[in-house]
Amino acid sequence: MSEWFRDGGVMMWPILGTAVLVVGAAAQEGWKMWAGRGRGAAEAEPGIVLAWGGLGAVLGVLGTLVGWAMMANVAERVTARGGVQPALLWGGLKVSLTTSIFGFLVLGVALLLWFGLRALRGRTRAERPAPAS
Repeated sequence: MSEWFRDGGVMMWPILGTAVLVVGAAAQEGWKMWAGRGRGAAEAEPGIVLAWGGLGAVLGVLGTLVGWAMMANVAERVTARGGVQPALLWGGLKVSLTTSIFGFLVLGVALLLWFGLRALRGRTRAERPAPAS
């Protein structure tokens, strides 16, 4: 796993940051719902978890596009000297896709946490006591 992270390059750090923010936001929103029960559940915004997960996916695609641009630059220089080896292109493609894979994993975790938070919000609203008449 650490080799994948290293191969992904500098864009892996912001994606890792969004992963931490996804988990932190989920914990914070879950705590609002659980501790506040009725009122806290109404104030919680589980959509923030999806927002951070989406940013992770976007950063992953951006990292892939930057990797492709770098790969094209190297291929252009190597071609001018005599030819491009297919292994060079496939290796560059593999490395550049690492950021997208990691970014979409962050989004997948965010989606799962979001679904869980929505279920928790539904349960805490159901436990809310009826208003006294």
